[in-house]
Amino acid sequence: YYVALTEMNIGNIIYLKGNLDEAEKHWHNSFKTNEKIGNLLNEANILFNYGEYYFDIQAFEKSAEQYQRAENIFSSLGNNLKRGLALTHLGEVYLNICEYELALKNLEHAKNILENINKEKHGIAVFLSGQCYFYTGDIKNLETIINIYENSQYRNDFAEEHKNNKTFLRILSLYYQKKFFAVIQETDGVISYYKNQAGRKSLLYFAKLYLLHIRSLIHLEKYDDAAAQLSETHIVKMCNNNLVMGAEREYLLGLISENNDKSKQNSEAGHFTKALKLIENQHILELTWEINYALAKFYFDRSDYKKFSEYALITKSLINFIASKISSKTIRTKYLNSFGRMSAIETLEKYEKLI
Repeated sequence: YYVALTEMNIGNIIYLKGNLDEAEKHWHNSFKTNEKIGNLLNEANILFNYGEYYFDIQAFEKSAEQYQRAENIFSSLGNNLKRGLALTHLGEVYLNICEYELALKNLEHAKNILENINKEKHGIAVFLSGQCYFYTGDIKNLETIINIYENSQYRNDFAEEHKNNKTFLRILSLYYQKKFFAVIQETDGVISYYKNQAGRKSLLYFAKLYLLHIRSLIHLEKYDDAAAQLSETHIVKMCNNNLVMGAEREYLLGLISENNDKSKQNSEAGHFTKALKLIENQHILELTWEINYALAKFYFDRSDYKKFSEYALITKSLINFIASKISSKTIRTKYLNSFGRMSAIETLEKYEKLI
């Protein structure tokens, strides 16, 4: 028992230092040792750690599988705190692969469990729920979540973390409302907060806000500023270490090249194609249809109708596939009417009629 526990804890320490592969070796040793003694709590904790490991290397389906197995064991042991945490992390995985209904289902379950057990962990589930509402275009529920942060116990307990999480959600709301100047003004302080925090999750939120900041600059046609910020050394390094972030950086460089005559970047098609290559083995992302849509428009403008048709079909199929996973007609409609999804479908169908 103690050998398995020690191996797991060594793996946890190494994981926190950022050496994922070495941590995985210790968890594997712990798991094998634990199999001989059959300690269920140890097994669930190791599975939970594996869930985090696979999440960090963006193997999202494997991550979901580990968290689900851990949650099942925690449930059988009556360990509600750990069960709530597993459900929270499971919701986060589904959020990242556009399974929004599954994400909300797990997060709601987590909130119900954690509400009277651990306010800090409950707040994380609330925070992730707000992000789900943003992506599905449910602005009313997103604002409700922001008000919960304003008016609840989070004002006093765990103040700094939840203050910045509230600001993060408010920025998402501003972006949804196309208040791009306000997004840029709001992001500076909270970006600095996430950048200076230890832990891989803080780095993830730093990257998300930074890239949202860049998108806002592009919407405001501040292409030179956007290109300069995407070329900063620490951003390039961060994106080189994360396929999805790297793909989004290439996509945004493509948008800049597409719209800015003074840009000295490569052609937009080169950036879009590279972005698509980076995530070709990933689960479906919102970014996937965005890149395909950009390529469809690029080839239509150059009268390459064969390639246009290929990318147009993929774009429409991806958007409709994500939407089909949302059983509520109301939420599905909100999803399609947000972030140019329905507009993209309608534009492509208009182009198809012109061929």
